[in-house]
Amino acid sequence: MEEALIEDTLAARDPQAEAQEVRDLLERRWSSFARKRDAAASAYAFLARRGYSGALIWPAIREQQAQAGLDVSDLPEDDD
Repeated sequence: MEEALIEDTLAARDPQAEAQEVRDLLERRWSSFARKRDAAASAYAFLARRGYSGALIWPAIREQQAQAGLDVSDLPEDDD
């Protein structure tokens, strides 16, 4: 029964919708992360605690930092 629930849950996921959720959350909260010593780490921790994977988080962080004119060369590609 547990395996069926897990399979159903995974099948119901929409990766594009999840990626958009991450981008939306990050955009709304970026000003508070930007005040931290390490904005990327703070944003990552916030999103990871909400259950998002690194494969969704890092691209969104890179995009947000690039839009803010910040260097993204030291950020990981993903964390899956």
